[in-house]
Amino acid sequence: MAVTKKGLCAIAVLLAIVLHGCASSPDKTLARKDLQSIDQINLVRYEFPGYMKETTGSKVASTAIAVPFMLFGAIGGGIGGGLYASVKSSMMTSAGKEMQNKYNLPDFTGVVHKEFSERLPKNFPDWPRIIIEPNAVSDDYQNPSGCFLSIKSLVMVSDGAGLQTDTIAQMVDSTQNVLWQKRVSYKSSDFNRPCKFEQLEADNGKLLHEEITLAVEKTVTGLIGHLKNGTDTVETDSTE
Repeated sequence: MAVTKKGLCAIAVLLAIVLHGCASSPDKTLARKDLQSIDQINLVRYEFPGYMKETTGSKVASTAIAVPFMLFGAIGGGIGGGLYASVKSSMMTSAGKEMQNKYNLPDFTGVVHKEFSERLPKNFPDWPRIIIEPNAVSDDYQNPSGCFLSIKSLVMVSDGAGLQTDTIAQMVDSTQNVLWQKRVSYKSSDFNRPCKFEQLEADNGKLLHEEITLAVEKTVTGLIGHLKNGTDTVETDSTE
């Protein structure tokens, strides 16, 4: 269902008021003892909704959405899920889809999932067996076989802030008890990287592709680091 400009602004206001600070999920450090009774961990990724691109008409709404991507107020449902579905129909998503197709941009969640799945066993060889689900799952995914570790991402490109990504990873047990959770964000402007559309999209999106690669690396490193020691700092991370 299409969302009008008036409706989109209302969504932005509601996101800022309702989800700010109170509904966003906090990080949670993994307690090693929680893995003792687990035989295997199923690693999954939620469907990537595609890139969002800030346009002149979407600028008001994008402020509330992109800083700090408060759509993660509810993972896989609830008010956050409902608003997320509405925003998917917005002008930002349409512009983002056009950009993704034009520059052949990758499935961001898929790339994070792949890199994360490769680095997990190298960094945690004593963990239970990790089963990798190759296909993306929908928001109503229910794991039938116990513990699962999920990844979900949102990505937006704006003129001035550059690439902005927000990823949340969560591990739950068979009773849906959250064992671990970490949210990692990336923004080009925070690293003095190219931030203007004309820079990112030049040469068939060369710098945009580089930004995506960097965002994936920093995202996965942040997740691994938090699993290791509850911080974003990784001093001995094995990436080989």
